[in-house]
Amino acid sequence: MGKPPLLASPETARAAAPAASAASAPYRGAADPEALRLSPAAAGPLVALASPAYPSKAEAEAQLALMREHVLAVVRTGATLQGEVFETPQGWRAAVWPFGTREEAQIVNATMVARGWKTRAISF
Repeated sequence: MGKPPLLASPETARAAAPAASAASAPYRGAADPEALRLSPAAAGPLVALASPAYPSKAEAEAQLALMREHVLAVVRTGATLQGEVFETPQGWRAAVWPFGTREEAQIVNATMVARGWKTRAISF
């Protein structure tokens, strides 16, 4: 009874080389963002972070600028999020969306609340 060889044969090593080099390549993000996009039905409900209502559009736009800057700093995919100011019956609100999951939005919201902002995660 012989021991199994400790080293792979040259043929096995050559066959495994492409996979090993691909696995050790540095992450550069998705090559095709369209390939990662889910259909709305498959993705589930979208989640946004919304500010409280402000009496003026200018105040909501200023809050939106702060929210965008913060999201870009804390979320890897922050550059793909959208942001807008909406007029509601209560006043003007800033919102950034869509987050991948409600949990992700809740985590980012917690960092905003820690800054004293009264944002909240909402599904739409």
